[in-house]
Amino acid sequence: MRLPNIRKHPLVTTAAVALAAAGLSLTPSAPAHAASVATWDKVAKCESEGDWSYHSGTNLGGGLQIIPSTWEGFGGTDYAPFAYQATKEQQIRIAEKVLAAQGVNAWPNCWQGTGLGDDSEPPFPDVPTPTPTPTDPEQNPATRIKGDFDGDGRDDVAVLYDYGKDGERNHSGLWTFTSKGSGFTSPQRVWDSGSDSWNWASSKVTVGDFNGDGKADIGVLYDLGRTDDGRNRTRLYTFTSTGSGFTGPQPAWDSSTDPVSSWTWANNKPVVGDFNGDGKADIGVLYDYGKSGDASRTGLWTFTSTGAGFSSAKQVWDSSTDPVKSWNWAASRPVSGDFNGDGRTDIAIAYDYGKTGDASRTGLWTFTSTGAGFSSAKQVWDSSTDPVKSWNWNASKVTAGDFNGDGKADIGVLYDYGKTGDISRTGLWTFTSTGAGFAGPKQVWDSATDAVKSWNWNASKLVAGDFNGDGKADIAIAYDYGKTGDASRTGLWTLTSTGTGLNSPQLAWDSSTDPVKSWNWKNSKLG
Repeated sequence: MRLPNIRKHPLVTTAAVALAAAGLSLTPSAPAHAASVATWDKVAKCESEGDWSYHSGTNLGGGLQIIPSTWEGFGGTDYAPFAYQATKEQQIRIAEKVLAAQGVNAWPNCWQGTGLGDDSEPPFPDVPTPTPTPTDPEQNPATRIKGDFDGDGRDDVAVLYDYGKDGERNHSGLWTFTSKGSGFTSPQRVWDSGSDSWNWASSKVTVGDFNGDGKADIGVLYDLGRTDDGRNRTRLYTFTSTGSGFTGPQPAWDSSTDPVSSWTWANNKPVVGDFNGDGKADIGVLYDYGKSGDASRTGLWTFTSTGAGFSSAKQVWDSSTDPVKSWNWAASRPVSGDFNGDGRTDIAIAYDYGKTGDASRTGLWTFTSTGAGFSSAKQVWDSSTDPVKSWNWNASKVTAGDFNGDGKADIGVLYDYGKTGDISRTGLWTFTSTGAGFAGPKQVWDSATDAVKSWNWNASKLVAGDFNGDGKADIAIAYDYGKTGDASRTGLWTLTSTGTGLNSPQLAWDSSTDPVKSWNWKNSKLG
């Protein structure tokens, strides 16, 4: 039967959390242990009859009946506001921290007879990251990947939107802003997770014409957590454009049925491009293997479109076998584009070298598509040898597009200069492709000399696309104005290419004057 709507034996209190942080213990706890999932299931059976979503009405709850102060104190709010709103795995991960700090007496009425005091098996042991399949990387190159969802020759903007939780399900929606040439229509909701559950926080969004029909589709790498045998599981879903909307998400790849077996979603930075030049967009993933000794190992994988789905993941580059040897994934911001104009999409990475004295050093590297894979990483720009001298990677938001219409993709960087008094200063810089590399950075817009005067870089999400259909890529920026009363205000601005630079930003849409009224910028992922 259902447990009474009270907390019978609460876990450690806020005071206990403070004592734990100081290395003290409230009770004569048993030595710290790890515990297997099976053992935690037994504890949950005692605490909540095994109901991992149980709560008492006062925000106590979850399978292990973790009180709010304990949940927050041990980092649970990184997963969900309260324990009962988190997944079973997330609850167990926080319980492991409590167990390590407080011992078994944190569950005084339930630890005996469950094996909690005797178990030492970690619930989620580390599993190997994907290892390359020894195959010949037979692939090819790419045309410019656009977000033209209706096939009219003008790029549109898509937003995966987070509505939060409805009871136990996660609620997400897909919206599109259709280009009119001189602006955008009001956002239209083209998909809603409805009675199904879709976790926005577990989604990484990409855009490309995956089936080669001339209309851009949407791909989402989705985190499915861990399998019962401890493997990390990721799935690739596609939303196929119909011209007037999208089909519902269809699974196109699943790591659990792929030779890689295990795939860690958090270790992915995806990009899209037609890497093999067959007219269909593929997906590339920069993958983090972590460190081996002093060397950081990163791999580049591709999912090649078959038109109806994607082939198995294939590793096409590995830093450990490249002359660079060590490559820090966390210091990498990848973008894709046909930088040499050969009809195949390449990959560029803005790379953070950190600081030398007072100067911040950033490099720009390219991986050129060979049609069957990618060349070794090649550095094509270095701030330390450029007139700019210092370039802060952490102040850079990077995109790619053919801004001058010469058939070769360029790099755009929205750059944060910080604040002077109440004024936030932001600049837009371009690195123009020469075919064999890039020209040095050129500032094409500065908020300080623009009519807007102040522009908050932290409130900006940017995407490049040919929004007016003139053959030159423009920039769109979703801008966060914050809240007015109960309404969240977001604006969509465009900086239109002139061929030699970009025009001043123009407001193309404002949620405060739209029927939607309120739009939460923080809940929006652009494509």
